[in-house]
Amino acid sequence: LGDMYKRGFSSNYHVADILNEFAGKIIGIRGNCDSDNDIRVSNFDISDKVVIKIKDKLFFFTHGHLYNYNTLPIDVDYYVQGHTHVSLIKKVSDMTLLNPGSISYPRDGRKPTYMIIDDYISIFDCDHFLVDKIKI
Repeated sequence: LGDMYKRGFSSNYHVADILNEFAGKIIGIRGNCDSDNDIRVSNFDISDKVVIKIKDKLFFFTHGHLYNYNTLPIDVDYYVQGHTHVSLIKKVSDMTLLNPGSISYPRDGRKPTYMIIDDYISIFDCDHFLVDKIKI
């Protein structure tokens, strides 16, 4: 969900080499720290937003610096962003807000986390312990 290569003022293109090996399986989301050069070294598409249907539910994926759950151009079941680097699963009216947190730069003193979406939406820390989980 964005900020793929950058941390601080330098880009790590070793990460691009790794991600490019999986280019056919990646849906890239541009973050506020992703430069035009970052986009050029990526062998996969990178967009500001992606809308996907999963298990008959509509998911809106974005980094979070251009859109937030109050400014969505369409109605969705799940809004997924990464901008805050803080993991979240929270129901707000008819929408569920999701944030996987961050593996490389977590905030608020939290452990690094990641999200898996299958029959459930699950957030795990990097020791693979379940942090939060809901059924789709």
